[in-house]
Amino acid sequence: FNYMEANEFLGTMYGFDYLETNDYSEAIYFLNRAIELGSEDAAINLSTIYRVTAQYDKGLSVLLNAIDSLGKADPQNVELLSSTHGGLGHIYLEMGKYKEAETSYLKQLSSYKKLYDADSPELFDSYNNLATFYSKINLLERAQYYYGKIIKLVNLDSDFDTYYMVMNNFSIFESNRSKYKEAQLILEKLKFELVKKFGKGTPQLA
Repeated sequence: FNYMEANEFLGTMYGFDYLETNDYSEAIYFLNRAIELGSEDAAINLSTIYRVTAQYDKGLSVLLNAIDSLGKADPQNVELLSSTHGGLGHIYLEMGKYKEAETSYLKQLSSYKKLYDADSPELFDSYNNLATFYSKINLLERAQYYYGKIIKLVNLDSDFDTYYMVMNNFSIFESNRSKYKEAQLILEKLKFELVKKFGKGTPQLA
């Protein structure tokens, strides 16, 4: 690593190591140091800490500054800019600022579409964010549209954990909109895949 890369790496590594032990002050110190040295990745990580500790204004400030810097960069790091918009959406969502959250998530998706086709696995996080968001604010048709997108992208054979998460969340979504039969069918299929993968000792699904 060169000096900046090393500090970006350490900021990320130590930041999340300290976060896992609830040592937020140390995590914030390392990530701020990395940001001072020019790391936009560390900005996203720092905003995550501010979000989980409900310091939303600080998280917004970090991300908005990062977006400003990334927007002025030549060439722009479009993928990192997309991730930053996603982080911004998470904070706005937790603050109850739904219009701003929607705008951020749509910007995340729009940025990724500059790099990838609409059916690319790289768009999974963007589609998942929008499915979760629209489900939360009860825009169920929009949520269903994006759930359809992520279900097509998730690969049972290569990423079972993600498949499990998506299908379990989708069954909850269907249940919440009173589609109980559909939800049950999803859970039965999920149970079948769990038994096939792990054997008959698989715990019962709720």
